[in-house]
Amino acid sequence: MPLPPLADRLGYAFLRPALLAQALTHRSHSACHNERLEFVGDAVLNCVVGLILYERHPDIPEGELSRVRANLVNGEVLARLATTLDLVAELRLGDGEQRAGAARPSILADALEAVFGAVFVDGGFAAARAVIERVYGDELGPYQGRIKHPRELAVMATEHGEFRVYVVEVCTDCSWNHLTVSFVLGDGEPRPALRARRGDAPPTC
Repeated sequence: MPLPPLADRLGYAFLRPALLAQALTHRSHSACHNERLEFVGDAVLNCVVGLILYERHPDIPEGELSRVRANLVNGEVLARLATTLDLVAELRLGDGEQRAGAARPSILADALEAVFGAVFVDGGFAAARAVIERVYGDELGPYQGRIKHPRELAVMATEHGEFRVYVVEVCTDCSWNHLTVSFVLGDGEPRPALRARRGDAPPTC
């Protein structure tokens, strides 16, 4: 079943469709490319995500808000969201980039920022925020505390002196770090794994 037009997937009807076309144009394609819109989109995205975090989490300090925002606006997340939108099918690339095959993740991430910039230029801040919230969806879900780094868990285990912690899995393919650890008590018997995911409270020993 074919996807609906990109404007429908974004939930925004452009007053100036040429802005969307420019946002999807890589510099390898023509002189009228998306880099200036990407510049605007980067600023708007940081502002919108920062404002949403500020509104939803009044008790989180500034430093932690900055870390969470950085995890939400990095290129890996943007490329994944662009893939979900099937942005690659809409991109206008030069012959060299087309011969290279699938668009590089950095091109997808930049194009999505450019789309956000185009929405802002076309419809203002409220429109850009609505589109960003729609595209991000669950990425802007509940946040209940920073997931601890495996080294921090190991330090906590050493301080308690009751068990050793072994990292089994560290996931880096999502915007919110999550990990799985198992631990062994003094009797040497393995205990059930402790899992920390997006939205979980930080693991404790």
